[in-house]
Amino acid sequence: MASIAMGLSVHVEKLWAAVGSAGILSIALIYRIGVEPLSLGMSSRAFRLALVIAFIQLVVSNVWIETLVMFNVELEPQQLLLEERSLALILYVTVAAPFFEEFLFRGFLLPSLLEELSIKMAILCNGIAFGLMHWSSLQAVPPLICFGVMLSYLRWREGSTSSCIVAHVINNAAVLMLL
Repeated sequence: MASIAMGLSVHVEKLWAAVGSAGILSIALIYRIGVEPLSLGMSSRAFRLALVIAFIQLVVSNVWIETLVMFNVELEPQQLLLEERSLALILYVTVAAPFFEEFLFRGFLLPSLLEELSIKMAILCNGIAFGLMHWSSLQAVPPLICFGVMLSYLRWREGSTSSCIVAHVINNAAVLMLL
């Protein structure tokens, strides 16, 4: 009953516990054993930053979902992902989509925007384009704009899309596991 009084559902509490535990454990292991990126053309710092961004995105998404739940907004689940768990779909969501989306948004669009706009505006516009491209419902757009902005910043800071792909793969895999 206390959970309901605080506005938190049992489902979200379990989700937070899973995401938080996995994130803390992953970050602790990376710093403890010094995991190096496996020939992805990025520094250890870029790899760690990609992991942190993926974790932040999971937190942002969960805060957004919980906010919608608190205001009694009916959530629209990703039906295809809930109904169909084929290997092809899993590979598409966790590997193919992140690779192609990062190539398009951070490999092609962001450098083009940087030629015409300030760094901040280019990163913001790229994030907005990324969020809008994923429009399945209005509810999905704000956290995806945030993710697009973080990935754009990562690409600008590191000068490579590799760390963006890693963050995107981790995010999509975590979301798929949590559905």
